[in-house]
Amino acid sequence: MGNGGDIFRRAFHRWLEAFDGDFAFRLMVMTAGMLSTVAFAFGLLSL
Repeated sequence: MGNGGDIFRRAFHRWLEAFDGDFAFRLMVMTAGMLSTVAFAFGLLSL
């Protein structure tokens, strides 16, 4: 799991370098919101 996280982190840093910081930040916020929504939905399903 940790190895996968390192690969993701490396790819993420490349994304941050490739794109404008503002765009990367907005993308990160949208992704976090999407993930939290999915996690919340799965949490409700498992109740």
